[in-house]
Amino acid sequence: PHIGDANRPKLFPTFKTGVTQCLCYLLALLVAVLLIVNGSHAHPSIYSHESHPEPKSWQLKGIVAALDDTDPLVWAEALNKLSRYKLDQLKPPVEIPNERIEQIAELLAYKHETENERKSVQSRVHASAAKALSEIGTAAYKYAPQIAELLTDEDSDVHDSAVLALGNMGATASEYAPQIAKLLTHSDSDVSDSVAKALGQMGVAKDYAPQVAERLTDKDSDVRARAVRALGNMGVAASQYAPQIISLLTDSDLSVSYGAAYALGQMGATASEYAPQIAKLLTDEDSDVRSSAAYALGQMGAAASDYAPQIVERLTDSDENVRDHAAWALGEMGAAASEYASQILPLLTDNDSNVRASAAYALGQMGTAASDYVDKILPLLTDSKNSVRASAAYALGQMGAPAYKYRHQIAKLLNESNRHVRRSAASALGQMGAAASEYAPQIAKLLTHSNSWVRRSAAEALGKMGAAPSEYAPKIIPLLTESDNWVRESVAEALEQMGPLELKHLLSVLNQVYWYQREAPTLRFLAYFLSGGEEDSLVLIKWLGSPKEYPHENEDQAINHQEGLDVLNLFAQIWEPSQDLPKLRKDLERQIAIVVDRKS
Repeated sequence: PHIGDANRPKLFPTFKTGVTQCLCYLLALLVAVLLIVNGSHAHPSIYSHESHPEPKSWQLKGIVAALDDTDPLVWAEALNKLSRYKLDQLKPPVEIPNERIEQIAELLAYKHETENERKSVQSRVHASAAKALSEIGTAAYKYAPQIAELLTDEDSDVHDSAVLALGNMGATASEYAPQIAKLLTHSDSDVSDSVAKALGQMGVAKDYAPQVAERLTDKDSDVRARAVRALGNMGVAASQYAPQIISLLTDSDLSVSYGAAYALGQMGATASEYAPQIAKLLTDEDSDVRSSAAYALGQMGAAASDYAPQIVERLTDSDENVRDHAAWALGEMGAAASEYASQILPLLTDNDSNVRASAAYALGQMGTAASDYVDKILPLLTDSKNSVRASAAYALGQMGAPAYKYRHQIAKLLNESNRHVRRSAASALGQMGAAASEYAPQIAKLLTHSNSWVRRSAAEALGKMGAAPSEYAPKIIPLLTESDNWVRESVAEALEQMGPLELKHLLSVLNQVYWYQREAPTLRFLAYFLSGGEEDSLVLIKWLGSPKEYPHENEDQAINHQEGLDVLNLFAQIWEPSQDLPKLRKDLERQIAIVVDRKS
């Protein structure tokens, strides 16, 4: 269950100069603190999707304003952003107006005018609209018929989004279960997984579980693997098939056997009654079977802790995968298995890196109950394997005060090229209560560093610390046109955390569009988002930043005399702030001339 890859190429160079090392260490320490809010309590090699946050009022206003842009790809950007928030329990003043929800629903049937890009643009808009409505939950039920029509779309992202939306409506959308169930045999496992989950959310999974269970004995291992995962995603509703699933723990195909272990875990306490049968497989002559059995018991967590003694015996198994999963399983049982911490200890020096990582993880899961072993975990912070260093940092973070003395050693890991190591170290330091926001000025200097990873991390840090936009936004915005996509994404996220932006800073965002036309939809949406829906800002976004269609090009929206005066007054306000933005300034001059001509 590890993400760490021994053969992963080195993504970033080693910094050798003393000044750079010092600055990067400051950056590392700051990032550690700033990532506290995102610290994970899970195995550092198992990163689940973060729960959707509740949006702020200004964020919603900025997002929905983008739906009035003339570019459908800007709408898609807005809808995708909207789908990342928790929207089903909004309360005034944080709310989405009903007319905006209607507008989103209409995009489910959007027809693009340009033939050569019709298919790709329509698919993006349809999928993003369905995703956005999926987060609204049962309130979006009135649009279920339109969403259901997308279930037969040939684009997998579109019909997967439709499944997600209908599933989130729960039992109220169960009438569409038969249509959704047709996708249970989809060749894309992501789609079939979503379908199974949706049927479970609707409360009708038990009606479709039999047809899935029939495929558990298919001669094609891929079919068996998809079937067993589907039953797992149906949860308790498919628990009657636990006996058949247990038999697949001995399947010769690992994707099937581990899928079976996953499925049993998803069935929760309901499947724990079969733990005795699974425990018997811990002594099977086939090491893959022993490994799958340990993994299955681990999936059940504390509910299977009665079998911890048998799992402990596998800590000395001759097969490294069995030792790995045995240690991991004890970790999943947490405090219920803490009495066996001392027996896990020898695995910290195992020859196999996955075993070392799982041993550290297991001790971390036991928390303060295993804090006597912090000194034993410390050496793993310099292990040659990414997964081991990540697990060691995670474990120390879970052990509380006794591990605080090692915070500086953990902070050094944030200079690492591997993101999982950095994230685990950041989370650990956050849990220890480290603080270093006073380093912001030094971090800002790194925005112009020659290495893209340093620039990216500096932008992330300034955003997460909530740095004053008036001071740091102008320094971050130029990085929006970086050739490195990772840097651009980090800069956008940093600016979002500083939002909403003042008008003068918003101009800098719009100016980047002229330099990087390929990213125009993304950059223009970012401008809308960061505007917070402020009226003057929205007017400027419509006139500047290379819109797909300028206001004067729309024959149905002629500019009257008063509107022309208002626009010219607004242009006058930004004339001076735009003097250092040459491309935007040139466009501004053109638009002034056009408005004057139309007004006269």
